[in-house]
Amino acid sequence: KGSSIVLHQHNNTSEIIYVISGSAIPHCDGETRVLTPGDCHYCKDGSKHSLSNPFDEDFIFFAVIPNHFK
Repeated sequence: KGSSIVLHQHNNTSEIIYVISGSAIPHCDGETRVLTPGDCHYCKDGSKHSLSNPFDEDFIFFAVIPNHFK
């Protein structure tokens, strides 16, 4: 709770975040929304994103970051 992942860019990778519990706010390419359990967030190759948890509950998620071989 109260943590964040700073803005960063995915180059030759993407990221898929599946929410297990808690809530968080992803900021991806200028868009934001609230993630809750069962939601998925996708950050495509070349995109910039960050993730913040301003809520009182821990945010637990599973992330997959596949390489995109070019």
